[in-house]
Amino acid sequence: MTARTDGCLRAKNGQVFAIAEVKPNARSHKRRPEVLWQETGEMIAWLMHDVRNKRKRPPASILTSFYRRLVVSQAKRSIYLTLASCDARYIEYLKSGLIKTEPSLPENPRPELPLLMMQQYGPWNISE
Repeated sequence: MTARTDGCLRAKNGQVFAIAEVKPNARSHKRRPEVLWQETGEMIAWLMHDVRNKRKRPPASILTSFYRRLVVSQAKRSIYLTLASCDARYIEYLKSGLIKTEPSLPENPRPELPLLMMQQYGPWNISE
């Protein structure tokens, strides 16, 4: 899978710490799903790139056991921050295509599935 982003933010050591997306128009409820699908696809490609290149992530004691990534988006005069997070089971799902479920508890008969969660914050107006 290849994803083309509008840009990225890099740390001094060269590692990417955020994807940058820029859209010329304001986000609307009608167009919002397509933008989120695009950002999610870019996030999946980034996660897989990091897995293939064995990028180290902070120890679990610092940031829990989740993988976390950031998308910074500009839509016309608004800024959005989207925090993506997933656990190791989702990474395994991406690598193998197989879902490994945890045994169900009696009070929750449905097993939990590995998911990528995209939590969006904003918009923040950046016009004068």
